[in-house]
Amino acid sequence: MEVTFFAQIMLISVILACVAYPVLMADSDLPHVIKAIWFLIVLITILAIFNYEMDVMSNKNVEVFDALYNTPWYACDIKFRRMVLNGMTFSQNPIWIRGMGLLDVRASKATFYSALVRSYNILNVFRNIE
Repeated sequence: MEVTFFAQIMLISVILACVAYPVLMADSDLPHVIKAIWFLIVLITILAIFNYEMDVMSNKNVEVFDALYNTPWYACDIKFRRMVLNGMTFSQNPIWIRGMGLLDVRASKATFYSALVRSYNILNVFRNIE
């Protein structure tokens, strides 16, 4: 999953800019423009859903901690108390899907927005080259 996320974040901006450039510059015929717009919609939707789900998953640690704490752990034996303590300890830090550990990039909504802004910036660079 980290490899997929890394590839999406690294390549999505360039792909979006390269697909959107001919559409904005009106260099293509209508069927090609429709295919490109459809491709952009699908690609952005997939990236948004992936980043949203990873953000939700990483934020569930607070709910796990609360659920463990609200169990009647104090009325149980020592083995169960240790299991609850271990679960509460590990739920303190969220689990992040990172970009292969190379960058401090996490799968979240903020990463999705930054990828869209980066693709817009690349698209503007392409437009200003002419």
